[in-house]
Amino acid sequence: MLKTLEVAMLGSVVHVKQPSVLLYEQITAAEKGLNSKNLMDKRLDVVKLMLDNNMEGKVFEKESLKTLSRSAMECLISAVSTLRAEVENDPN
Repeated sequence: MLKTLEVAMLGSVVHVKQPSVLLYEQITAAEKGLNSKNLMDKRLDVVKLMLDNNMEGKVFEKESLKTLSRSAMECLISAVSTLRAEVENDPN
């Protein structure tokens, strides 16, 4: 069963799907070359990939995501990563 995470973001409510192997490959590619100078831009790319992976088919604009705080971005990344771990550890 596909698990989702309900996220209220920028005036929209979306149901972010559990990350697939393909999504994690895209995240790994987005984080390539991560350093202190590009940290926020790379994290923003990861947040966009995660948010765009939703049941509603909504695509978020990277520019609009720049209004999010760093803590909001990290919270989303953590929650979606936890969702994947829960699914992987569920024997059913």
